[in-house]
Amino acid sequence: MKDKEKEKATQKRYIKNNRDKVRKMRRDYNHKYYYLPIPHKKALIRANAGHKLRQEIIKLKKCCEACGSKSSLELHHVEYVNEVEYIQLLCKYCHRAVHQD
Repeated sequence: MKDKEKEKATQKRYIKNNRDKVRKMRRDYNHKYYYLPIPHKKALIRANAGHKLRQEIIKLKKCCEACGSKSSLELHHVEYVNEVEYIQLLCKYCHRAVHQD
């Protein structure tokens, strides 16, 4: 427990002392992974609304629609539209099985 607290304090101190460097690193990372144009339709949908949409669907559906599992949940797009009715919530095993068929 003390090691984690010590590590967090060290991280905070580093960020405080190197604000410009940290901002540049974050800006470079975001530019590289988020702001560049992505030609693939799937990637665009995931990049734009991924996290918030996933959280919303997990709140609504709560478990895998195929087997009822509550762990390792993933989104499966029935159609590539960012609407809840076109997305299934599946565990990673059912999701893999859907794509193998």
